[in-house]
Amino acid sequence: MRGELRQARAAELLGIGVRQVKRLVRSYRCEGEASVVQRGAAGLVSRRRGRASNRRLDSGVATWVKGFLLGKYKDFGPALAAEKPVELEGIAVSRETVRRLQIELGVWKPKRRRH
Repeated sequence: MRGELRQARAAELLGIGVRQVKRLVRSYRCEGEASVVQRGAAGLVSRRRGRASNRRLDSGVATWVKGFLLGKYKDFGPALAAEKPVELEGIAVSRETVRRLQIELGVWKPKRRRH
């Protein structure tokens, strides 16, 4: 902000693009959109912070899938368990979502990462 560091060098140090640095500088200075009144460090925080994701699973579907996973498909792995709702109800849920729900319910234990 004081001109001690070029935006290209700042981008290199932060591991982001020059355009991203320019956007951050503009947010910090509060230039551009008149509706944005945030200044300084508060202007750098994402405006989406604290809001639910647009890609979240509907609570009704999540409840149904959890009941399904705790029922007779309790011993299924994530891949097979993700295929069954499509076959039975026409509800498509990703394998990763099923895996996450199984871990949450304690039905699936994640494998340890190799170091």
